[in-house]
Amino acid sequence: MLSCLTVSTLLFTSTGITFWTTHYMTKILKFEENKVEAAFISLSITAPILGILIGGLIIQKFFGGYESKNSIFFAVLMLILGSCFIPFIYFVDNIVLFCFNLWAILFLGASCIPVLQGISISSLPKHLRSSGNSLYNLIIFAIGFSPGPFMYGFISDRTTNDPKLAYLLMICWCYIGFICLILCTIIKYKTK
Repeated sequence: MLSCLTVSTLLFTSTGITFWTTHYMTKILKFEENKVEAAFISLSITAPILGILIGGLIIQKFFGGYESKNSIFFAVLMLILGSCFIPFIYFVDNIVLFCFNLWAILFLGASCIPVLQGISISSLPKHLRSSGNSLYNLIIFAIGFSPGPFMYGFISDRTTNDPKLAYLLMICWCYIGFICLILCTIIKYKTK
């Protein structure tokens, strides 16, 4: 369940980024609209796709697959690395640096998703895996994808003095997932 919450927070952040970044880059950071569109399209396509593909390949090749006891360490490492880029989002006013940080956050976060989903499903008995996968996806959509676009607008309305802070807080939501993943790792190692 904790890995499901981790994925939900990552997808919450990703959905908020997808919905609000072009507005944030043009209205708050005052970047040129044509550059913003090109940059955001390229980073929002390449980062998650490459993150999921490369993350899945690394898990299979070097960690023994998602059923391996050590696979969760890959997810922890990726979230630690991704978390390092988050604070810079607030301070960066250059389009290249902003997109680099955002790309790294999306790439590293996405690389965890196949691992965490595999861990969640493989932890269930075989006869419950299909219904467990359905429940897993229902939870992800309910608390991951759905409220993501709402949160930035909600926070931005409450912190009108600093819209950059609202964007940063929306991205910082994935720290909750990081905490869930640490708890998941502790529980996984205590139970085996």
